[in-house]
Amino acid sequence: MVREGIREVEAGAFEMRSDEASIAAYQATFTSWASGSLHASNPGGETGHEAFARFNNVITEAASTGTRTVALISHGAMLRSWAGYHCRNLDAQYVDAHPLPNTGIIEVSGSTHRGWTAESWIGKAINGPLLDGPADSRPAGEARERGF
Repeated sequence: MVREGIREVEAGAFEMRSDEASIAAYQATFTSWASGSLHASNPGGETGHEAFARFNNVITEAASTGTRTVALISHGAMLRSWAGYHCRNLDAQYVDAHPLPNTGIIEVSGSTHRGWTAESWIGKAINGPLLDGPADSRPAGEARERGF
């Protein structure tokens, strides 16, 4: 189902602009949200309070279904800023240093009541080993000396 609340961060005056200064200012806004500056906004855009309220409404709706696993598909800036702010093991520095390419996945666990933890960022465990490397693709428990 399509939910309006998980749309991209409103770019305001930076909408459709591709110059470096506009891109940097846009990114600075959503990165500042990850650090807790939810009052910040792009000129003519929404604040972090507004963006997270609409996104969290969709999360609350999904949680109310009782489904244990949910996939929300949104845009990189929204996903990065939301995870940076809400996941206790992420911060603005991490969000700023780790872009999220198209189809990139941030896996989180938790709930709105217990809080959120980021488990992986584009296949890399947070504070852990790369999950999709060739050495880690063997079945669990398979000996390394077998050569595969």
